[in-house]
Amino acid sequence: MNIVKSECAVIYVRAFVKNCPIEQQERICKEYVKSKGWKLLKVFRERPTMRWTPSAMSRLKTFATKHAAEIGNVVAYTPHTLARYKFQFFELYGFFRKLGIRLRFGNNYKIIPTHHEK
Repeated sequence: MNIVKSECAVIYVRAFVKNCPIEQQERICKEYVKSKGWKLLKVFRERPTMRWTPSAMSRLKTFATKHAAEIGNVVAYTPHTLARYKFQFFELYGFFRKLGIRLRFGNNYKIIPTHHEK
């Protein structure tokens, strides 16, 4: 039995992406979410800070775990926005896939679809 998730999304943006300010990433991702007709649940912003705070990624993972039944998509500007290294990206990909959440990219970057996404 396939569980149909609502078409909701969360966005993750990071200040450390070259040539794309965080505000521009957020605008592009919001346009992507709107173009798909999805409901935007929350935006997670990773900004540099002088004091220790939980990272936006750790807050996103906690939120996704608690609300996995509602979230269908995590939208970022590019895969590099989510992680600097391939192994980190695939770790996140596996984490979200286990929750039944798809990764999408505002710049229409394509990753290999999983069997249920074809």
